[in-house]
Formats: sequence, C-alpha cells, structure tokens
Amino acid sequence: KMSSLDLDARKQLTEHGLTLEEDQKCSVAFEIFDKDGSGYIDAVELRRVLEMMGQPQSEEAVYHMIGQASPSRDRTISLDDFKQVIGE
Repeated sequence: KMSSLDLDARKQLTEHGLTLEEDQKCSVAFEIFDKDGSGYIDAVELRRVLEMMGQPQSEEAVYHMIGQASPSRDRTISLDDFKQVIGE
C-alpha cells in the first residue's frame, strides 16, 4: 500500500509537465532511440525506430520532426527536447 507521501511525490510534475514516473519512462525510451549513446537522437536513429514501429518516414519528414522537437535546430534531439515534446 502506498503512503499519502508516496502518492503526493508521484503527482508532482517535472519542469516538462510530466509526473516523476513519466519522466523516468521518457529517459528509458530516449535511451532506446539513442542507439549510439551520444546523448542525442539523430535522423538515422529516429528513422530506424520509426521503421521498426511500422511507420517508415522519408528523410525530409524525419528532419521535419527533429526540427519541430529541437529548438536549437542542430538536427538532433536532446533528452530535454524529448521530454518537452512528450510533456506537451
């Protein structure tokens, strides 16, 4: 049985508007996307995961997705960018 303190902690939102549990799940998902462990998701990694999910995308579409997620426009998605998109 969870104490009320545990429930309150789970309801707190991170800076991205995620619960602590959602934040942790985002970190795990990010690691799955970030195949080379660079700390960023690039177009090749994103495209590969989308294909594995049965949602193949053109190179142009993948770069568009990255551009939407990454305000720095450096053609990669950081963990912070990833969490921001998920929290929206």
